[in-house]
Amino acid sequence: MILVTWELFSFVLTMDLLLFILMPWQWAFSLTFLNALVFLHLASTYSALGRIIFDNRAMGHEKIIPDETAEAMEPYELFKELLGHRKRP
Repeated sequence: MILVTWELFSFVLTMDLLLFILMPWQWAFSLTFLNALVFLHLASTYSALGRIIFDNRAMGHEKIIPDETAEAMEPYELFKELLGHRKRP
């Protein structure tokens, strides 16, 4: 997982360095800052969701939430329900 994150970070960094060659520095700096914010947002969001799935043992054989209930829920309701079922050691 760390390797995948590092690969994505390296790609974004390479693209940002290319921006500094192709664009005026004000635009390149602005786009680099925006890219960093998006990258940090995505990394932190997926890290939090992965932690919830890991803590719930949601990848196991037993169901946490019945299928018909889970399909009827909105994403925020499903997230709230998963938080309520956490089994931290």
